[in-house]
Amino acid sequence: MKFKTIFYLLDTILFPLLVILLLFPPAAPGQSSQPVPVTVEAVLLAEQTPVACRSTPADSACAETSLDVDLIWLNSDNQRAVSAILTLQTSQGVLQRTVDVAGSANPSDPARVHFVFAADTRLETLEILWPDGNLSKVTELTPHHLLRIIR
Repeated sequence: MKFKTIFYLLDTILFPLLVILLLFPPAAPGQSSQPVPVTVEAVLLAEQTPVACRSTPADSACAETSLDVDLIWLNSDNQRAVSAILTLQTSQGVLQRTVDVAGSANPSDPARVHFVFAADTRLETLEILWPDGNLSKVTELTPHHLLRIIR
């Protein structure tokens, strides 16, 4: 009799609950399903001179350009957003970087992230996965700029 009751509980309560949790996992603490709003400041970088692409002959007219990103996380102990993951969606594919300060000689230097891509690449979106698990998206992207993204 006890085994029938246990199997009945497993079949009618626990198994459906497990299926629901697997299909719709709860958000991690501090993580919302909506993107976290940010403020974006764009600063024009110094004019860049084209360089020959490494994958083509040296006499080609291929040029590269870049986009730099500084993250500022106000009201946080991690104001430089160290370990945030930035994903840049482009017409040529996806570029991904992690905010790291290991190479900086000065701890007050910004933890700048640098993306390099072909000059004819169209920038689509920049997604920021913050260290607390929240996500932000930036869609107004222009090459040759430094983006200061403030949360």
